[in-house]
Amino acid sequence: MSSDSHLQQAIDAYEQGETKLALETMQEVLIAEPQNPIVRVEFANMLMREKRFDDARDLLDSLSSDEKNNPAALALFGQLESINAVIDAPDFEELLQTIEQNPKNCLAREQLSAHYKLRGDYVAAMEQLLAIVRCDRNYNNEAGRTGLLKIFDLLGHNHELAGQYRRKLAQTLN
Repeated sequence: MSSDSHLQQAIDAYEQGETKLALETMQEVLIAEPQNPIVRVEFANMLMREKRFDDARDLLDSLSSDEKNNPAALALFGQLESINAVIDAPDFEELLQTIEQNPKNCLAREQLSAHYKLRGDYVAAMEQLLAIVRCDRNYNNEAGRTGLLKIFDLLGHNHELAGQYRRKLAQTLN
């Protein structure tokens, strides 16, 4: 049986709720093909879904620089970054209240953006980042601008939202 079919078996087992079997099978596939970037990205995705973030990061960090630019890998790196940003952050509702009381609170906006990004609400995440750029474009080493660029990478440069928000960013910077 090919490692591709083993990989698919692991993915299928995971989707059917057979987590232990899926993780064991993925480990076997990784041992059989340690240099296969598809295996490492799929395994990292599975580990992240199991909240094994350090293990997922280790797998992703083992990718070559070209492999790290794969859209699936970029998405996982983005998720890890957002997870790290919200671990010690106030909860979602508290951040909304903080921003309502002080709309220029860039830290709260950055943390709220990470919450939105984890929820898959990229429009709301990008709006928070644009607000940071408008308020203080140099905040946290240009966190607003660089956060937007990372979401553009995640969405793909041809994505409609990436184009729309790239224009908004350009207008804000000029």
